Amino acid sequence: MTFTETTAGVLGATRQTWRARSVRDLLAEIITTNPQSSDRLLLEKFVEQLREDDDYFLAAAEYAFDNAMRALRREQARPTPQQRAELAAERAKHAAAHAKLVSRIKAKVLLNLAMPNGKKLRDCTGEECRHFGGWCLRVAAKVGLAKLVGDVLSEQQVRALYRG
Repeated sequence: MTFTETTAGVLGATRQTWRARSVRDLLAEIITTNPQSSDRLLLEKFVEQLREDDDYFLAAAEYAFDNAMRALRREQARPTPQQRAELAAERAKHAAAHAKLVSRIKAKVLLNLAMPNGKKLRDCTGEECRHFGGWCLRVAAKVGLAKLVGDVLSEQQVRALYRG
């Protein structure tokens, strides 16, 4: 059987099992008939059989071709050092953009915190904060009763009050 793109499998060992003559079967037969032989002697008998039988010779050639072609294609598919450097730079660029986004979101966490009255902390007055208790009492003292937290305090200042 000759090589076609429809031959099953990717590995030469898999592809050769679907062909009419299998070099694996030939080798197994040689080993069975010569169980005490060394690998060197088994190789000699294997090569001798390939020279005598065109079908086995073609099967071995196809097997070698499949393995060599797969190795070459894998080698050609590998990115060049330049491509790897470009991919790494692109990943670094995306990572930096993601880190910047996270820091922007993180920068407004406490001011955007939903409070028990349903408002964001930034939209609460000092009076409302006084009723929440806990660390919000420190916020209320800093803001004053009538002013909005977001108008008086930055995120960093709120964080400092939160930490105590």
